[in-house]
Amino acid sequence: DGSRIATVGDDKALRVWPLTALSYSVFHTRVQLASTTIARCTAVGSIRASGGGISQRMGNLALNDSTITACKAEASSSSGGGVLVRSATFTIDGTHLIDNVATTGAALVYESAPSFDAQSTLSGTRFEGNAGGSSVFASAAITWACNLGSWSPTIGELTGDFVGCAHFCAPGAV
Repeated sequence: DGSRIATVGDDKALRVWPLTALSYSVFHTRVQLASTTIARCTAVGSIRASGGGISQRMGNLALNDSTITACKAEASSSSGGGVLVRSATFTIDGTHLIDNVATTGAALVYESAPSFDAQSTLSGTRFEGNAGGSSVFASAAITWACNLGSWSPTIGELTGDFVGCAHFCAPGAV
């Protein structure tokens, strides 16, 4: 029937579980958040921590017109202070990822898709004030909806503050 249970663990990360997960069945989680603010969340680990604000590890995450701010992953190796997506897909649109902290991908980490042809999309998203080695880290391909004259790589690391896509095209580029 689509029933879900939301939990916040000791690491302060929000997790949404389908009721079927309680019986260890195979399931597909779809988390949809619109006009939502997630603030001051922390994932803590002694060696590794990830997904301070949102940790989506299966299914699909839809994040629209929302804000994830001042979230962090704290450990000697940390990733996805704002959002971690692993073995899942996402659509993030018109969202602000601000002042998040992690050693890799302070705002967003996309580790892996559930299948080779799965698509994850970023559009009109603001990355600002995120602290760590990079703002965005993607080892799986991200489709960026860029304005004319801008671009972002589908995989790799992006640093700094930007809205939409991280790079501007060279003058005269086609």
